[in-house]
Amino acid sequence: MTKRKIILLAVLGFLCIVYAVQMALTSGPQIKVFTMEESPDEITVSLPDGGSYSLLKQTGSAGDEKWSVKGRDYEADSVTVERMVRSLSSIKSPGKVSSRTEDTRFGLDDSSAVTVTALGQGKVLRSLRIGKASSSGTQTYAVIGDDSDVRLVSGNLRDVFDKTVDEVRSRLIFDMDQALVSKITVENQNGGFTLEKTGEPPVWSLAGGGGASSRTEVDTEKTASWVSSVLKLTALSFKDESVAEGAADGAADGAADGAVPAGTVVFTLQDKEVSLALYAPEEEEGSVYTAVCSESPWVFNLSSYTAERYLKNPQDFRLQPAQ
Repeated sequence: MTKRKIILLAVLGFLCIVYAVQMALTSGPQIKVFTMEESPDEITVSLPDGGSYSLLKQTGSAGDEKWSVKGRDYEADSVTVERMVRSLSSIKSPGKVSSRTEDTRFGLDDSSAVTVTALGQGKVLRSLRIGKASSSGTQTYAVIGDDSDVRLVSGNLRDVFDKTVDEVRSRLIFDMDQALVSKITVENQNGGFTLEKTGEPPVWSLAGGGGASSRTEVDTEKTASWVSSVLKLTALSFKDESVAEGAADGAADGAADGAVPAGTVVFTLQDKEVSLALYAPEEEEGSVYTAVCSESPWVFNLSSYTAERYLKNPQDFRLQPAQ
């Protein structure tokens, strides 16, 4: 075969590939994008079991935006709400699959569907009826707005919106800036001690018994690691609201039927103190600790792994002599 023929065949093969790609693009499904132009300030979610709740966006005095659960005195988890807003703002659909919106095959009947409505200034910006996820889990059957057809839309919207109010609730108890913390006082079965910043530049030093008369040099690396690990606390879950609300007032009041805490921690900041009390698990609760904190009006639960992080032994901080 001559060189000329080889070149001609190569060019012909390339043109065939280009033609095939063009045919695939023009004959394939056309993606339709449903864009929500305005940002919602309220999202309502109705679940198949009849439960429903609303999430409200609130703007603080500093211009910061937070979402809360309507009718409840607690915030919604920011990551969860951001996923919801993104999913509502832009919905991609490769096409319609059926005109039978109540077909149980798609999970859009009243006993299975999740209904979501996004509002802005009281106006409905988007309504969405969410059915089953596809077999691949990357798409979902849904009805958008007043459409009479079932569409297949991108993403697992079921995973985003099929959440109870407890699952949407923020579990963050506190998240403190280490630069603002000057002292940490701990009392537990391992003994009482205080870590306090001293000197210039400030460094952590250890005082036994919560006092400052005698200070001990600490292992800088171990101390810094522990301090970083305890400045942010996330609850495992919350106690029933009917018995928990207001229990943090007065620290241990109502937290564990008058039980003595397994440990307490007090963080001293520039403008306030943050206190945390931990109660050891009861037999029926397994490894779950009960806790109250001055930063939350709710009694909450912590895993033993998280709780025992605060039940530190002062010996762990001491600087060991060189061998």
